[in-house]
Amino acid sequence: MGKFKDGDKCSICGREWEKGKKFQNHHVSYAKDITVILCYTCHALLHGSAKIYNHPFKELGKDRAPYEFARKVVDMYEEGT
Repeated sequence: MGKFKDGDKCSICGREWEKGKKFQNHHVSYAKDITVILCYTCHALLHGSAKIYNHPFKELGKDRAPYEFARKVVDMYEEGT
């Protein structure tokens, strides 16, 4: 956990990890100790400490971006259970 390599991608937006970029592990299940890789922006959005306009989904527009982000989060949790 915490070590990232070339080819790793954010589970929400799909950004690829690059050396020097902030990526984090996020628990989708503490009981089963399941984590997913998230870029810093997606992790901040997930915890409510960022705005959607800083997100790769921003090109979808202010109406679609929050919906698409929420859908990806739900999918991520459903796959991790």
